[in-house]
Amino acid sequence: MLKDANGNVAGALSTAPALGFWLADYTLQLVGVLLIVLRGTLPDAISILLGVPLLLGGTLLLFIGLERYLGQERKPWINIRLLVGFVLVPRQLEKSLARHTIPPVPRYSDR
Repeated sequence: MLKDANGNVAGALSTAPALGFWLADYTLQLVGVLLIVLRGTLPDAISILLGVPLLLGGTLLLFIGLERYLGQERKPWINIRLLVGFVLVPRQLEKSLARHTIPPVPRYSDR
């Protein structure tokens, strides 16, 4: 177990702030994957619409933790814009592609 010089576990997290972000990342990733795995038992609105943003948010926390670990922090609004973009852009693409779908070509046996 990770401990600081005095034997405190919480003190070790305060001296390495990246560890807190990585812990939050793995927690969000776990919950997001569990929601997606339970797609048949949970309604799709809950499992997908909540699971995917949790996975993306966890990945963003991983990147923030890596920035802190390497000492190269960015402005926080950039991270928020990335998260919003990752959640909204695929949904807009899905809506636009749904309007322009090509009907399936019938197979030779279907004629």
